[in-house]
Amino acid sequence: MTVLEYIPTVITSIFLIIILSYYILIFIKQKKPKLVHKFSSITIIIPALIFSGCATWKEETGPSPDKLMRIMKQYNVLFETHSGAMGATFVEPKHLEKYHIQADEVRERVTFSDSVMLSIVFLKDGKPVKQTHMTPEKDSDYNEAEVTMRYKLVISPSNTVRTLITKQKWITSGTVWYLIPDLDPFLK
Repeated sequence: MTVLEYIPTVITSIFLIIILSYYILIFIKQKKPKLVHKFSSITIIIPALIFSGCATWKEETGPSPDKLMRIMKQYNVLFETHSGAMGATFVEPKHLEKYHIQADEVRERVTFSDSVMLSIVFLKDGKPVKQTHMTPEKDSDYNEAEVTMRYKLVISPSNTVRTLITKQKWITSGTVWYLIPDLDPFLK
């Protein structure tokens, strides 16, 4: 950990020491605290609570596998339920226009009944990195992922439930994961 990561913890500790010493002094005096003391203690407690929240906040520093799993699940729920823009917030900006056009057609023609993530492969510039059961090794460097999904769906005008296996390509931009969409399999 760097020195900067300790700053919120140090500030919180200082506030807690001040609060404890304040209440110890009040109880030693045997007098009831005046109304002014109550307001001054509140002015100490509120910043201490705020900084204690900051001290426990852990910011994800990179495009972690956990972050990808959360985003991918959110995207698939939005996509399969036809909610809002069908997960367009997770699509890489360069591909948004085409995605909106195809997503409208998917919304009209496709009904989803089930989906399962079959596998995930993390890649660095198109080449697989070492991983253990859907998670890259600890210090491996990756900038994209390929997720294999199995969908059970009905594509109108048919009323037969089909199984469709597709691959979702996810890329990183800084600390953010974006989807490179391919909705063509859903429209065949």
